[in-house]
Parts: sequence; C-alpha cells; structure tokens
Amino acid sequence: MDTQKILITYITEDLLNRRLEIKADDDLLGDNLLDSMGIMWLIAFIEEKFDIKIPLEDVTIYNFRTVQTIDAYINKMQVNCEQKI
Repeated sequence: MDTQKILITYITEDLLNRRLEIKADDDLLGDNLLDSMGIMWLIAFIEEKFDIKIPLEDVTIYNFRTVQTIDAYINKMQVNCEQKI
C-alpha cells in the first residue's frame, strides 16, 4: 500500500471514524477535517508507521495541509534519514 493510501485509511477510519471519505488533495486543516488533537494523533501515527521523528518546527500548515503534502514531507524525511546512514 502506498503512503497516500495508508494516510487516507488512517485519517478516514481512525481520526474521522468513517464519517467522511477524503481525497489526497482535501485541505485537512482549512476545511476543519482535523483539529490540533487530530494532527497530534496523525503525527504519532506517522512517526510509528514510517519510523521517522518529526521535529516540532516541522509541524506546519505547509507540511500537513493535505495528504499529498504529508506524503511529500514523509518522502523528504525518509530520504534525509537514508543520506545520514
């Protein structure tokens, strides 16, 4: 399963309790789909699922606005981790 599908499934099933179906380009923050607590749960999920640490300064609207931007952020973090090895 690709990253966007994993994120969509988690957000839809766990954070939104299957009340809404979301798409990769839906504005999670601007459309009030997720609140600050939802973002914190999402960050914890991402850190565990993708084995990355998200620094507090990276928790911005630019990195977490849509599933697409989150996917791009995860990919960037994974590449950075691989380069450090």
